[in-house]
Amino acid sequence: MSELKLITHSLVSLSVSVWLCHLRSATKPTRNNIIHHNLTHNRSGAGPIYNEILTRLSVLKPTSINLEDDSSKHAGHAGSKGFDGESHFSLDIAAQCFEDLPLVKRHKLIYTILGDVMDKIHALEIRANVE
Repeated sequence: MSELKLITHSLVSLSVSVWLCHLRSATKPTRNNIIHHNLTHNRSGAGPIYNEILTRLSVLKPTSINLEDDSSKHAGHAGSKGFDGESHFSLDIAAQCFEDLPLVKRHKLIYTILGDVMDKIHALEIRANVE
């Protein structure tokens, strides 16, 4: 398969995965989903990249999400400057839509949703689980 066809196929697969996440979340509303929406509003004192990551990941309708800005632990090494000092993050996310996705596809889905945000940071540690 040519490189262009492979890339196109991957993007279509990820688009279908995002659509399935919406469908599954819409059919299985939980109290956690309602609580999550309150958690994704901009956190006071957090930087713009932190808030953008949470906003974009809300499309997955996670049942739980924890994002930590670990940038201060990496001060002084390559890539630590980031966007206004935001360079390294740790993400713990659980969503029903991850149920049938292997770990690598879960990560690719997250990277696709974050898009250009990934160009502004140095590292994102991901733990993506099903509820």
